[in-house]
Amino acid sequence: MVINGVGLYLPYILFHYLIFERFIAMWRFSGNVGFLFYTADALGYTGSVGVMLFKAFSDSQVTWVSFLGDLNQAGGIIMTAVCIVTLILLQGKSKKQPEFALNT
Repeated sequence: MVINGVGLYLPYILFHYLIFERFIAMWRFSGNVGFLFYTADALGYTGSVGVMLFKAFSDSQVTWVSFLGDLNQAGGIIMTAVCIVTLILLQGKSKKQPEFALNT
């Protein structure tokens, strides 16, 4: 469970502090990443409750350990795909924009 928690926390930090800030800068929104933080947290909490409700009310005889293992594998595949799509979007967007110039 501890390794699972660490494995989920590291991508959480990656998306929150690196990718969200890059999105704000690249799309030139004025503001900070607070709304994106809140939205991602809300989706994560909703997903956690959804997983518990699914496991509690489904007729599946799968144990929590195998259910968690299958869920982690599916989540890993989905997050890898999301990271690849994000990388492609950021690279495509950065090629279309001129270099950022610091006005000092």
